Amino acid sequence: MDGYLRSGCYNLLCDCFVQLTSNIFLGCNFTEVSTFNGDKKDATISIQKDQSSGNRWVQLQGILVGYYPSTLFTELSRKTTKVEWGG
Repeated sequence: MDGYLRSGCYNLLCDCFVQLTSNIFLGCNFTEVSTFNGDKKDATISIQKDQSSGNRWVQLQGILVGYYPSTLFTELSRKTTKVEWGG
């Protein structure tokens, strides 16, 4: 592995993500969060492959945030079995 230097991008340190909205962006903070023994909050996040273009679309609460171009995906161009993130 080359640490994704030539084989793709996996975080915000590269400029490949195509941003479509100005009020939600990758790496932003949530304004409402769960509290211990208090209110619980959730968020619906989805990443879907466009079958015609191969782009991977990112949505938050049903709002299109943007996409990763299909050119980033070589091994994952046919099938993805798992997507992970953390914070």
